[in-house]
Amino acid sequence: MTTLARTVWDQLTAATHQRTPFTLAWVATGSAPRAMILRAVDAPELFLATDRRSAKCAELAADPRIGVTVLDDDAGVQVRLRGVGDLVDDPVLRRRAWDSFGPGTRALFSAPLAPGTPIDEATDLTPDTDDATLFDRFAWLRIRVDEIDHLDLGVPGHRRHLMRRDDGWAARRVVP
Repeated sequence: MTTLARTVWDQLTAATHQRTPFTLAWVATGSAPRAMILRAVDAPELFLATDRRSAKCAELAADPRIGVTVLDDDAGVQVRLRGVGDLVDDPVLRRRAWDSFGPGTRALFSAPLAPGTPIDEATDLTPDTDDATLFDRFAWLRIRVDEIDHLDLGVPGHRRHLMRRDDGWAARRVVP
């Protein structure tokens, strides 16, 4: 693995332990990108929490290709990752992830309706509080990264490198 690839994976991992510019990731499946919080990294895999009832889960079932973009605006660095996403079925892994979440993250799964459901003034939005119900709604999204596209706009002339898992993450410089 090249130094650049190692740096990218280290930065992604750091974003799961403390708030960094790479903590907020833009994730694209079959529709418009969505902002999501990067929760765990085990190279070459990324993990994010999502609602099992969300459109992105159905989109992944139909087409598992997924893209993730993180941006460090201050440094002028953009990293685009491409790969294949799936929902982790292993109950032990899901439970381990769920148990690592604080009350604020768990509360994200308390909505009685699926994300994106139209509502009106009469819609009952009383949050569910039963932990088993919230856990049932929780999906642990795994992304197996196949390609990293690293763009550094903070250097003169800009620098861009492509790295692929099948070549051991060797960095190949390309035109920005």
